[in-house]
Amino acid sequence: MVAAAPARQAVPRARASACASGGSAAGALQRGWCLLDLKRPAAAAQAFEAARRSGNAQVAADAAAGLAYAKLRQGLTAEASAAASSAHLPPAQRGAFSALLLSERFYAQYDARDYNGALVTLSARARYAPETTDLMLMRGWSYFNLGRYEDASQVFEALYKVNRSSEALSGLTAIRDATQRNRY
Repeated sequence: MVAAAPARQAVPRARASACASGGSAAGALQRGWCLLDLKRPAAAAQAFEAARRSGNAQVAADAAAGLAYAKLRQGLTAEASAAASSAHLPPAQRGAFSALLLSERFYAQYDARDYNGALVTLSARARYAPETTDLMLMRGWSYFNLGRYEDASQVFEALYKVNRSSEALSGLTAIRDATQRNRY
């Protein structure tokens, strides 16, 4: 899951040909955002790189932020993190981007079945943003997959109380089945 690009001037949604904006640094920056909106992150990254190399300090900072989002959308989290480090993001935007990077790391760890690592990453992410419902569900399943049924039950019960989630109910059912099966 990749969040939307940071706040900026609205770029009208259009065909890729509408993203051509002259040879200036500001034009390259605008082209980068336009291409990112068109879901063309590799082309956007090239435009942001051009803007970063040739722009004034503000354009270069905005281009570095755009490059970070483009790299993230390509699944290149290490490169996204490096680009974000070189961008002089305001504290709120830096925190939001850190939360986004940690979410991506969490999903990768979860998919790799590194549930302990995934839980550590979720705890680190909590410094930047509250846990979303989908992340809470995956926290519950991480506990479940580690055999930490009591912890999983607490997460699923809390989610069920808040929104009567069928996914949380499925988690509670899985815990009941696993713990009853282990008794016999």
